[in-house]
Amino acid sequence: MDEKLKSLEEYHWIIFTSVNGVEYFVQRLFEKGLDVRVLGKARLAAIGSETAARLKAYGLRVDFVPNKFVAEELADGLTSISDLQGAKILLPRAQKARAVLPETLQKKEHL
Repeated sequence: MDEKLKSLEEYHWIIFTSVNGVEYFVQRLFEKGLDVRVLGKARLAAIGSETAARLKAYGLRVDFVPNKFVAEELADGLTSISDLQGAKILLPRAQKARAVLPETLQKKEHL
């Protein structure tokens, strides 16, 4: 994660899948002496309303929240509002999280 924080301005999307993911991401950002300005023009997605609310608590506007809070719905929704081909996507999440979201996004990037 620390390496990714150095190049946040390169990302088109940052996708948060949990409140814990938001907390960890923002904590590491602050610990590195950075703030939300380093997000540049990255658009933000949250997999649920609580995750979106946590991002908003940090002053971050969420660009997309799917109607159903599951990975497949998030991936489908993103492709309906954004061209993902060649998009650089950051997915800060637990290492043991399901692989469905990154796998689905990778497939959609190559459509």
